[in-house]
Amino acid sequence: MNLFVPDNFTNPEIKFTSVVGDARRELAEIFRKFFPAGEVQSIEELHGANINSQNYKITAVVDGEVRNYLLRRSQFLKDRSAVEFYFGVVEKLHSAGVPTSSAIMRGGQRSLQTTEALYLLFNFVEGAHFSPTLASYENIAAAVARMHLAFNALPPKIVDTVSEMSQKHLGAYFNVVRDYSAADFDDLEERLKASRDSDGDFILEQLPLVRAAANAADKSRPFFSDLHQQIVHSDLHPHNVLINNFTVSAILDFDSLRRSERGRDVAMCLYRFGRQFFVAGENPSKAPALAQKFLTAYGAVNSLSDREVELMPALLTDEFVRKLLFVLKGVYLDHNHAWAKDLPKFFAALQEIKFFWPSK
Repeated sequence: MNLFVPDNFTNPEIKFTSVVGDARRELAEIFRKFFPAGEVQSIEELHGANINSQNYKITAVVDGEVRNYLLRRSQFLKDRSAVEFYFGVVEKLHSAGVPTSSAIMRGGQRSLQTTEALYLLFNFVEGAHFSPTLASYENIAAAVARMHLAFNALPPKIVDTVSEMSQKHLGAYFNVVRDYSAADFDDLEERLKASRDSDGDFILEQLPLVRAAANAADKSRPFFSDLHQQIVHSDLHPHNVLINNFTVSAILDFDSLRRSERGRDVAMCLYRFGRQFFVAGENPSKAPALAQKFLTAYGAVNSLSDREVELMPALLTDEFVRKLLFVLKGVYLDHNHAWAKDLPKFFAALQEIKFFWPSK
């Protein structure tokens, strides 16, 4: 298997496609629910497939000024109370100085519910996705550290609500995966052998790698409960952060909030952004030094324990084993192929992790 190949997070450019016709009229009508006197000049859809949401850039004249907004149509979250809660948490982060986009309020609500979907409107934040530069990488580490501090300062009631709601939305949040055991792999192996397709053969070849990774992570799992837990983003990747002049202008997509180990969130961010340096041609032997730069930048804002840092490769391995099992079960047990395209990069991740933590 080839490692450090481009993935769906590699391209830093953000592209939009003009929306015309009936779709434009419908979206303009939604926008005017927030700004009745607003004059829409253009509507553009964010280019590319988005599973969690559809996003539109709306340029409009509001209060005599030309302004840009982001209209978000939620794909998974259709419970209005859940949407209001999650983006209420984001507003608290914004008020605490975390770079996020602020939602537009309408009649005391952040969302608009139609018969088809839920919509939210945000002030548009300028920026591009992550391009591998050390300045941007270290700035992301500092921004995530500030976000974690803000999460940690939230009242216990909010933390409890996040925990409850993440459990309710397991179908939507593919990264919240229940514990696994050897039986999960046995069941999958039987299904894969019976599938008799080329994809099944490829996965069968990778299954020993996944089993070995699961066994290695399993040895460390008893120690996970001793680590600092709090609300975490849990889906930090290069397309969920906007960069402007090497500085984070916004952290995006808080749909996957959950209570988990802080070190798990840090390790995922370190890896997902760090691998892009090697996709771009840097020598992977530099991965440990790059990881240390990320941890140093994070630690300058928010301290990590030695134990958290020590267990990061095990936490990250455990996370990808869970993701793989979730997707594989979805494909071969539930006929759900929504995340199947991510399987190759999840398999590769189990080997790429070792470059960042070669002694583990």
